[in-house]
Amino acid sequence: MTEIAIPPDYYVNYFLKMLNTVEQRYADILPTSDSSFLKNLRQVSTDALRLLIRLYLRKGPLFLANKLNYTEITDIQQALTELEFLELIDIDPIVFAYELTEILPISQSRSYFSLADPKIKKTDLIYQLFQNNSQTKQCSEWGVLEPVITPRNYETLRQLQLLYFGNERQSLTEFILEDIGQFKYERYSLSKENRLFTSLTEIQQIIQLNDLAQTFYMMSDEKQWDDLIELADKLSNIRPEFAAVKKWQKLANKLAYRLEQQGHLELALNFYTKNPKPPSRERRIRIYFKQGRFDDALQALNAIASNPLSHEEFAFYRRFINKVNKKLSLPEIQFKQKIINQNQITIPNNGQPVEVQAINHLGSCLWWENSLPLGIFGLIHWQIIFADIPKVWHQPFQTAPSDIYDSDFIAARTQQLEKLNSLTKEVWRKLISDNWHEKYNIKNPFVNWKILDLEATLTCFDALTKDQWLGIFNHLLSDLRNHRSGFPDLFQATESNYKFIEIKGPGDKLRDNQIQWLEVFSNLNINCEVCYVNYDKQASI
Repeated sequence: MTEIAIPPDYYVNYFLKMLNTVEQRYADILPTSDSSFLKNLRQVSTDALRLLIRLYLRKGPLFLANKLNYTEITDIQQALTELEFLELIDIDPIVFAYELTEILPISQSRSYFSLADPKIKKTDLIYQLFQNNSQTKQCSEWGVLEPVITPRNYETLRQLQLLYFGNERQSLTEFILEDIGQFKYERYSLSKENRLFTSLTEIQQIIQLNDLAQTFYMMSDEKQWDDLIELADKLSNIRPEFAAVKKWQKLANKLAYRLEQQGHLELALNFYTKNPKPPSRERRIRIYFKQGRFDDALQALNAIASNPLSHEEFAFYRRFINKVNKKLSLPEIQFKQKIINQNQITIPNNGQPVEVQAINHLGSCLWWENSLPLGIFGLIHWQIIFADIPKVWHQPFQTAPSDIYDSDFIAARTQQLEKLNSLTKEVWRKLISDNWHEKYNIKNPFVNWKILDLEATLTCFDALTKDQWLGIFNHLLSDLRNHRSGFPDLFQATESNYKFIEIKGPGDKLRDNQIQWLEVFSNLNINCEVCYVNYDKQASI
């Protein structure tokens, strides 16, 4: 593989490309602070711009000026002077003592802040100052002689990056990973009409929700719930607009579940009632049951039965309805259980994963679980997944359209799906092969290039009829997020037959999503079974 040369100031091109794209797509909704920042950047020299971007890309916000050293910057001191004049950095900023301790050598920090304990560890000193010293001073007033600097406009930059990527997970690293060939992305239209945000309020709400989510996850890690109700109040006060709705719903369900666990049932119910995203209805019913509100539970269960939002919701209905009926002295509802083929094998336990031991016993098996049928789906539906649909492509580093897991994903592509479904199995097979060769290593949420190989993928595809694959695809498309898992572990192919096999070791039980797929396979007359593995305790390894 040819080594790709990356210029030393590669980051400048990426940074400017990001900002120029944001300005082109969002100039009409950019706040004054963002526009002023972009204007100031156009006035800086090359060296000053390089230095500022370097600082933004590093862990900050404080830096010791005499520790800055970049070969591509000819005069760092002149660059600092220029950046201070343009109000893009602060020199000798006002800070807390613990912030200085994070960037200074520990011996220096001890001399400033811990004369009583000259051997204190850095982490202990930072914690001590954070807890006990709320005073702020300029760095020089704390006694620090060397210049300390901090870039300004961190929040502005955060907002601009969000506008470009549409999320706060990705960063400028995406540019270089694509340039060096580590990641490859499909090409699609990035017109202004495809932008994600339509108002400044949406952007601010996303940032606010990200901050609340970060606080929630910190609470979860530390198992400290003292401020949980305050956090719930803040979330409840947000009225999410278009781009922020899904993020609000996701966090609301997580927070409501924690409120439920902490005994704040009415607060939890308030969130579940306002939130249509599953499993909000399930959790609401469980609270009703716990409170003895069986009529309310029955009404909500009947709503699920008449209009389930997912197979998981309906599976919950089947598990829970008779518990409620019993409390209300109503007759038990009988559900027909689909007969699933079963097999049992007894083998010595050699300590390997049970799937590996089963493969050694059964022979001619691939242990690719979800990757095999998902890969076939992704290769056949490639052009539909990456179709030019309005408002789903927001930046060049997307592995899928933003509506991939939305309920209206199919509705937005009805004509394309109808055309694809009308093609013959032979054409589908050619699509698998053509897309494999033309799109190899391009990121696709359903194609795991590291695991799959073309020959085995085609062998699996050839084993089923077109109608059987169509049935699998329809079940997948009915809930792509939840139905992408639960496929049988193994695919076994011989010259005369094939079989999908779910392996269960001693004490292991089928999960709901596995039962669903086994039932789908059974309804489609696809050869499948559950293989229960028992270990021969008498056998010697």
